[in-house]
Amino acid sequence: MRPASQGFTPMSDSAPAAAPGPALHRPWFPRGQAAQARPCDAPCAEAARPFVLAATVLGSAMAFIDGTVVHIALPAIQRGLATDFGHLQWVVNAYTLLLGALILLGGGLGDRLGRRRIFMLGLVWFAAASALCGLVPNASSLIAARALQGVGAALLVPQSLAIISASFPKPVR
Repeated sequence: MRPASQGFTPMSDSAPAAAPGPALHRPWFPRGQAAQARPCDAPCAEAARPFVLAATVLGSAMAFIDGTVVHIALPAIQRGLATDFGHLQWVVNAYTLLLGALILLGGGLGDRLGRRRIFMLGLVWFAAASALCGLVPNASSLIAARALQGVGAALLVPQSLAIISASFPKPVR
């Protein structure tokens, strides 16, 4: 057994062995091609803070409100799509299930590929899936569109908190 201070070395013949260090996991990009998010050395400019806060809070709130507001629309959805109670349950659960299942993956992608990049991807994905929800012709398509919304929310939500944490110094938080 190796000492913990040596870190993890990938077990691949094609990839060069990683230098000993504090790595605790198998890297997705063993040769360092990833644009790793670095810890923030300096927070954002004070003038930009209100805009950063507004953008991240609105994005996160949009995802959380969408998880609950659909309950109000369920009777109209049932009438408009002529569907049964089982389909309505999946309209609600498809979003929640994908959001809960993929939120950790979304956070990890933000750490590896950049918080802002994944936040914007999640925002665009969520908005496109929301538009798709309004255009679907039947309940099965609405369930699929709600699942896509859940994926977008899973990319969006963890980045909002990480961006706030990186943008504001501890005393201001």
